[in-house]
Formats: sequence, structure tokens, C-alpha cells
Amino acid sequence: MPTNTFFHLPKEKQNRLIHAIRQEFSRVPFEQISINQIIHNANISRGSFYQYFYNKQDLLQLILHNYQQQLLTYAKKSLILHHGDIFNMFEDILNFTVHFAKDETNQKIYQNLFSDIRINRDCFLKLYKDNTQQKINEELLPYIDFTALNLNEHDDLIYFIDILAAICKETIAEIFLNLPNYQNTYKNYQKKLQLLKQNFTKIKESKIDA
Repeated sequence: MPTNTFFHLPKEKQNRLIHAIRQEFSRVPFEQISINQIIHNANISRGSFYQYFYNKQDLLQLILHNYQQQLLTYAKKSLILHHGDIFNMFEDILNFTVHFAKDETNQKIYQNLFSDIRINRDCFLKLYKDNTQQKINEELLPYIDFTALNLNEHDDLIYFIDILAAICKETIAEIFLNLPNYQNTYKNYQKKLQLLKQNFTKIKESKIDA
């Protein structure tokens, strides 16, 4: 991640840097990223750049972190709107992703990232394992309606979220790599969610009048 110095910059300078980084990530695959080009586009010195970032991995982590934060904010709003329904949340996450991916710059950035298997393994998955689960615990778990799920223990919810997140993550990659056919990908995702919902949602007992 960027250094604390970056996060203490004025917002205008942060945004200018982020814009320059996004431009470069949308232009070329990760291995071809040019720090010189980012420095030029952001109109900063090389010395300043290395006060904010140690290497290209920090740039990648910032890109992924920004997407993750938007995703978590949207997921939290979905849980509140749908009274803790985790299945609605994961459907809304994909709706958010489709909208996000239709932005031309976002699409180019994530096509470059998802097409690089090494980036998927070393960075994207690492970010999820290191940060996303903790953020889910802190920001989303309090809003999920555990009582509606057919799970034996509350800890099982963590494993269940892992299963849903793995399906979602794979679908997100497919959408960025093949946006014109996102509707087929979306339908398959909905079928998977529906199957899990049928098996992991508690059946509400109806009252029978005597």
C-alpha cells in the first residue's frame, strides 16, 4: 500500500496521482507499467513519487484497495436495504461490478489485471485474504441476518461467505474479460446463488389455524 505520506497529501494531489496511475494501468499490462510515465502525468518529481510508493506493487494495491472500498460500501448499503439478506447483497455486488466495468478506464484496467494470472495469484488473492475477510467481519457481519440462514454455528457464516465470495470473484473476472457477454455470465451467477439460497435458507414455518 502507499505510505502514510501519500494519505496525508491534500485531496487534490491524491486525486491527481490516482488519475495518473489509473491512466497508466489502463494503457498497458502490469509488467509494462512505467513509473516515469506516471510521474510525468501526475507532474511530480521522482523523489516525491518514492515518498508515496515503494514500487509498482504499491500502485496495484492502491487500485485494488479503491475498488474494494467501493464494493464494501455498496455491499453494506445493500444489506441495510434488504434487511440483512446475504444473497441479495451478492447479487447487488455483481450489479455494481457490471456498472463499474462499463466505465471504459475501469474496463481496461481490470482487463489488464485479470488477464495476468500471476497478478491474480500474487496480488489480487493476497489482498482478499489479508484484508477483505477482516473488513467483512468489521463492516458487514453486523448487518447480515444470520437467523435466516440454515447454518449450525455463527462461525459457519465465515465459511459460507468464503464460498459466495469465491463464486463472485470468479464471475467478476469473467465480466471484466468479456463484458459484451456479461448477461450470460450474470445468469449463470444468479443460478448458483439461487441453488445456494434454496439449500441454505431456513424454511419459515407457517401457522395453521386449528
